[in-house]
Formats: sequence, structure tokens, C-alpha cells
Amino acid sequence: MMSARKPIAVLFVGFAIGFILGIIILSPSEDPLPSSSHAKRQSTCNHPPEKKGLVEGNYKSWLANQGAVRNSLDIDDFLYGKGRKQAILEAEMLKNKVHITCVVFVEREKNAIAASHTWLKHCNDYELYHAKRPQDLRLKEFSAELKVQIIEVASSWDFLCKIILNLWKSKGTQLQWLLFVSDDMFVVPENLRRMVAHVDSDDPYYLGHAQTLWGQPFNVALAGYVLSKGTVRLLAGNFSSLETCSSGGKYWKKEDYYLGRNLEALCVLPSDTRDESGKGRFHGYNLNQLLFSNKLALIASYWKNSIYPSTEGKECCSDLSVTFQGIEADKMYMYDYIVNHLHVFTQGQHGNRPAPTPYPPEQVWQDFMRSRGYTSMENVSSKQYIEAWKAKINEDLIKVGLKNKKNVWRGLDLKDGGGHGEAIPLPFGVDTLLDTE
Repeated sequence: MMSARKPIAVLFVGFAIGFILGIIILSPSEDPLPSSSHAKRQSTCNHPPEKKGLVEGNYKSWLANQGAVRNSLDIDDFLYGKGRKQAILEAEMLKNKVHITCVVFVEREKNAIAASHTWLKHCNDYELYHAKRPQDLRLKEFSAELKVQIIEVASSWDFLCKIILNLWKSKGTQLQWLLFVSDDMFVVPENLRRMVAHVDSDDPYYLGHAQTLWGQPFNVALAGYVLSKGTVRLLAGNFSSLETCSSGGKYWKKEDYYLGRNLEALCVLPSDTRDESGKGRFHGYNLNQLLFSNKLALIASYWKNSIYPSTEGKECCSDLSVTFQGIEADKMYMYDYIVNHLHVFTQGQHGNRPAPTPYPPEQVWQDFMRSRGYTSMENVSSKQYIEAWKAKINEDLIKVGLKNKKNVWRGLDLKDGGGHGEAIPLPFGVDTLLDTE
């Protein structure tokens, strides 16, 4: 008689064999991802990843060298008084001096539309790209107004590499800083400009949220990443043609890892992008996830694998944060309103004045009463005004067939005691005197 344990043993042996065969079959013969044995390997570059020049003190020195003098701004006077014509905002000055090209990887049209209506307006220029993969049976269509560029690619690294080469070819002389993000990300380009204004974009910089995978340092795509002109130049020199891009990495959704690996070969490593308080500026999650401790416990590797540790909770995010990930299309408008339009007033008087109107309020009700047949405005009572509006509302209801004519209210010249006056002809031809009851 067969033992009851034998089928169970056979099951586990079969599972183990299948698992091992799966590893053998799926293990790449070329371009392998590094194994865990490489976790403690040393970089072949002469310099380690470092916070290269990205400190607040340097920015203040750069600002002084520009001849710019910071002054406190009375937001009430700026928005509603005469100060608006005189003040130059720091963000406006930075936009003229620090050129940010924003690149968005588009998957969902509604996200791209929301981004183009909100934060993308704050970039100096932007490009939208969509990857057509070999397994895609149909070409995805986007609104012509978005001008999404579709590229046929073999892998996500092939996609990124071809974008970089295309931009270098078309905008090489204009480029300063390239920002790469997914379509579900909200970005504050003003904070990125402030972060990099004082460093030379011709030098190689690689910015974002730095992590390690099998010992390989790279900036995770989840938080977006930034390349300086100097870095783009090195990549363009290393991948001399579009055809050579596929040699840099062949697996999907690993373009951030491959970028880090290819840049390390060029001795370009992630810089520390935290602010002076050690708070992160590039965030792979949204504020709701970041601000409350232990919300990311299930994905703790985001913190554990970080080269430059940051934290969650109230100390998660720099006041000069650049990116937030995982933002739905409708939330982008909310973020945009809070970041770019909402102001906090602690004092002032200009904004409390009534809004100017070319049509005086007194004239509004007088013109209405004249349209109801009243010639003199001196003795019009509030009751007459209310009755006139009731009549107008009922007439509109009759027009659309929602009110019985017998119950229509009429604006009548009521005398003391509530008696009926002369009938006021309705504009659609009903001239019978109707009861006001």
C-alpha cells in the first residue's frame, strides 16, 4: 500500500526540479544582471558617489555673483497692489538662466494631458515619448495636440537610449539639464533649478534617489532622474548610433539600472541630492504614503537599499522637493493649485477689496426691472422685485415645457393691498392675465 507521505514528497521534488529548471532556462546567456556575489564589489572609478557641489551655501554665493539681491516680498502688494509691476521673482530669474528639458514616458493619455496642463508648463521645454514594444499588436494612439513621439524599441533601455541620442542630436547645444519621469509623476521644476543653478551643466551629474541593486548604484526610475549636459555628452559618445543602444541592456523595466551601470563605466555615479537637513528631494511615492510612518513597510527596500538614507513621516521630504510619484491625473491639478496658485496671507489690505466690475450692481437689478416693464425705479419694493423674478423663472419653465401656464407667476405692478395691475406681455406671446396665487 502506498504511503500517504509519498505523493507529498513527489510533489515537493517535482516543484524543486521545476524551480531549478526555470532558473536555468530563464538565466540569460549574455547581458546578465549581476548576482549577489557582486554586492560588495568596488567601483572602478577613482571617486566615490558624493554630494558634488550640491549644497545650499554654494547657491547663495552663485546668487550673489549674479548681482541678485533677495528681498522679502509682500504677497498682498505683489498680487493686488503696485508691487507686481516692480518685483522680479527668483523663480522667473532662474527660469531664464537654468534650462530644464522635461522628458515624460507616456502610457496613459489622461496623465499626459494633466501634466501638460499643470507642471510641464514650468519646464523650459518638454518632450513626450511612448515605447512601442515588439509584443504590441496595435499602435497606441494619442491626441495630436500632445505630440507624443512613438519609438519602436526592443527594451526599456533601448527606449531611453534612443531618446537620449535623439535629444542630443536635435538639441545638443541648447541642453543644460534633462529630467526623465513617468507620466504619473508631479514635478516642481523651480526647485530643480535652484538645486543645480550653481553647478556647471557641462560637468557630468547624475541626480535622483540613489539605490543599489546587486551592488550597482543607480537612481531609481520610481523617483525620476536628472542628467546634465556633460553626462548626456558622455552617453552619446559611448553609444554612437541608435543601433548600438540595444547592446546596453535588454530587459524591460530595468532602464534605470542599466543607466546606472552604463554611467558607472563612464565614472559617473549618483550624487547625494538630499538637502542640508538630510531630507530627500526625489520621491518614489506620493505625499500620502510618505508623510505617515510605516505606510511603506511592505516596500521597505526603497529605504533599505538607498545609498543616501532618508526617512518617512513628517521628516520625509525637503521643502525644496523636486518629484513625487504615483499621482493620478485629477490629483495633478490639486497639486498644481496648492504649489503654484495657493498663497498664504498673514497681513495686507489690497486683496480684501471688492473685485472691480464694469457693470455696477445697482444697474443689474434696475435693468432687470426695466425688462419687466417698470419705468421708474424709485418706488420699487422688495416684494415687487421677488415677484418679478418668480415670473421670469416660471416663463423659462414654460418655454421648456416644465410648467403649466395656469400656474405661472407674473411680474405685476402690485398696489397696496395686493391688487392686480395691468398685464405685462410675456416675450413668447402669452398675454393673458394670470393669477399670482
